[in-house]
Amino acid sequence: MNNLSAQLKYCSKIAIHKVILLLFFITCTALTQTSKPDIVNKAFLDKEGNVHIALNGGKEIQPPKLKGQFENSEPVIAEDRKTVAWMAYFGNCCTSYNIPLTLVVFRSGKIIHRIQPGLMIENWKFEENGRKIGIYTNTVHGDFGPTYDQFDTVTGKRLKHILAPPD
Repeated sequence: MNNLSAQLKYCSKIAIHKVILLLFFITCTALTQTSKPDIVNKAFLDKEGNVHIALNGGKEIQPPKLKGQFENSEPVIAEDRKTVAWMAYFGNCCTSYNIPLTLVVFRSGKIIHRIQPGLMIENWKFEENGRKIGIYTNTVHGDFGPTYDQFDTVTGKRLKHILAPPD
């Protein structure tokens, strides 16, 4: 009996260690899968002008338009394949067309920034593999306020602000 009881205790200890080891591996697997950033496979506009972002694993997200927004520019995927941005167009009192006033930045399944430099966005681009965004703004008509701003993509913080002399 004593020998049988010792064997049962030994088997119980092995079983407990196996369960602990199994739980450890399950936890590690779950953590690595949830901490993996979403990879963007495709970003596009549908027929109605809504942005769609297709992520790895087949998930597709359609971010909502901003309040008062009329249209979107074609979304652009950064080289890091984690970040997408596009211009949001709004009505303007003095033109018959909508103008881009906000750069919408999407990452990790959601909109992380709505950058509004103050003037109409004429052009923008991702820089340094998507870590930064450069935005060139100016007045709607004429060339009275050309400005270049650089922003950190993750924090949204303005890193540079350069006023160019007007033509």
